[in-house]
Amino acid sequence: MKLNLMIDGRVPALNGYLNICQGPATTNDQERVYAELQNIDNMVDHNECTDVLALDVIDYLPLGLRHNVINHWCTKVAHGGTITLSGLNLQEVTRLIFNGKISDVAEINRIVYGNISNVWTIRKSFTPPEDTAGMIMSTGQFDIVAQRFDGVFYVITAKRK
Repeated sequence: MKLNLMIDGRVPALNGYLNICQGPATTNDQERVYAELQNIDNMVDHNECTDVLALDVIDYLPLGLRHNVINHWCTKVAHGGTITLSGLNLQEVTRLIFNGKISDVAEINRIVYGNISNVWTIRKSFTPPEDTAGMIMSTGQFDIVAQRFDGVFYVITAKRK
């Protein structure tokens, strides 16, 4: 099984993945399952997923829950499977603002805080890439296989031993 965790139902669903989206269901949405991302036990068993994606999701989790939720997602990854997490790279956002590449206040607010139209689409915390990698590594079951930057986001992929 492949798993794609999402915050906003407007993000395209991925073919071949179980797409689980935070928030209430949108009208006639056949591509996504809507649920709380903090506990997906009723949808996915432990060690069931060959691939778990949570792109631009962890910053929307409350600060105090982040580590436990990432550990929970890691339990879903099968041996030899991967988990890929991404988050906002505040250093890059700051650099772009400082260099005048982003100057519109509305755009800055959208990047930093997310879509503030719903409570589940507001960024609640920020996790530096080294902290995200550390949370994955703290399980003792993963090796980081890739770290990269993609615009204002960092992306970390880890493989389960």
